[in-house]
Amino acid sequence: VGTTRMNVAPGMGAPSGVLAAGGGPGGGAMREGSEQARAMTEAVEGLLASCEGLLVQSRSFPTAADCTAQVSQQWQVQKMVHCSETLLQTISSLRVAAVSNNIPALNKKIDARSKELKDAQTTRQQALISLGMEVSELLRELEDNYYATPPP
Repeated sequence: VGTTRMNVAPGMGAPSGVLAAGGGPGGGAMREGSEQARAMTEAVEGLLASCEGLLVQSRSFPTAADCTAQVSQQWQVQKMVHCSETLLQTISSLRVAAVSNNIPALNKKIDARSKELKDAQTTRQQALISLGMEVSELLRELEDNYYATPPP
């Protein structure tokens, strides 16, 4: 009779129109239902937009892997700081020990003793060289005497 249903708008889950004009029994109720459906569609679209916004924000939050990497980097930095502090304390202790034990004076004594030992080594090497020359001379004389003497 004079009522036909209008098409649903593409991409929308709610009807885009009401029953066509022609009235009939319940035509006003259909218009009201259509307005309510339109209002519900707008509310759902608003919720979807909110959810999309939350989804975009959640993507900008660091992931568990990013948090783990940050914690690991912070741990490494703290470890390096601790090692640096320990190294500085050790260097400071060595300086205190060097001053209290008069290390520069000890170093001078060690250098003087090393020089004395090197000089003694040089002298001994020269003595060994001259001794080796004497021994070789004596061996030549012995050899000359051996070959110069007639056999018995």
